[in-house]
Amino acid sequence: MSKQHVVETLNKSEKQEFRKCEAVIRRGVKTFVEVGTALKRIQEGQLYRESHTTFDEYCKDRWEMSRAHAYRLIESAKVVEDVAPTGSAPKNESQARPLSRLRSAQARQEAWKEAEGSSGSGEVTAKAVEAAVARVKKAESGEGVEPDDGVDPMKLTICSDPDGIACWLWHPVTLVNNFPTLHEKRLGAPQYTSPPKNSQDPEDSTVVICPEFDLFQSKTPDSALEAVLEAAEKSPHWTFLLFSKNYERLFSYALPEHIWAGARISSSVELVQAEKAALRGKTSTKFLYFSPLTDAVTLSVPLPFQWIIIGGSDPQPEWEHVWGVTAQAVDINVPILWAESLEVRPSERPDFELPEEKSGT
Repeated sequence: MSKQHVVETLNKSEKQEFRKCEAVIRRGVKTFVEVGTALKRIQEGQLYRESHTTFDEYCKDRWEMSRAHAYRLIESAKVVEDVAPTGSAPKNESQARPLSRLRSAQARQEAWKEAEGSSGSGEVTAKAVEAAVARVKKAESGEGVEPDDGVDPMKLTICSDPDGIACWLWHPVTLVNNFPTLHEKRLGAPQYTSPPKNSQDPEDSTVVICPEFDLFQSKTPDSALEAVLEAAEKSPHWTFLLFSKNYERLFSYALPEHIWAGARISSSVELVQAEKAALRGKTSTKFLYFSPLTDAVTLSVPLPFQWIIIGGSDPQPEWEHVWGVTAQAVDINVPILWAESLEVRPSERPDFELPEEKSGT
């Protein structure tokens, strides 16, 4: 079946369209809207088919772009298209990305106008958009009913991960009237959704659970939390990511290897608390998630975590803090990932070398 896609030639108009789209991308992302629109045209028309079997392979081979990032750009371009009738629109991807979590154009417009209003005459920040999106989603929810957010209860949601570290999202619990509420119909989504076939990118089979709030907060009933973890355990073909600041509760569960527990860290004080909880806990696969990183931190040696993520924030963390964590991770041979939301990227330093990844991470 894949060979049929490879040998199918483009007609004259398709070739012209393909060249135009690639020219837009080649110019170095003039705007995220133009690039997202170009990628969408290539994807929908299968304009890559003469040289590549799938769109994912094309993005990775031609542009060194992950599947998840390509879909984020496509979705962000659609967000701008939806919001434009209001008379203004996001100017960068960090502003557009939170709006992609709202499924309808009306909801996106409402959140964008609210974010503009809260920013006054200043620049609309990603943080203001995040807050507006949260309020719109909360207003749309109803007590005791399935949220009308456009999410198919039997499927995982592709993309729109704010930090760009996963390709899929899962929303089995949402905030209803500010209280974590389990939606049982959504528990089967991981079993009824399959990762892309033949993909070599780990991100393509990675799922963030409840990205919009802390699932392990004290308000979440034990029954809801255990139902989510049990459903995740039944789907070992996925890698699930959990993030929390409630470190004691997070690490108290003996999770299987395909469910990774991430301690969300901002400061030195929180790092100490997370390290103590990790050493006492039952969870084996643990990582640190710095977002936002607000000060200089010192990692323990040995570190009770398998790897580290540094995420972006609004405002972005200082370079010294990012490089401080990065240098320490390299020294103790702990793999580190810089999220796509991080604008200050150590990987751009010519003298930087990644440590070899540990097996099983």
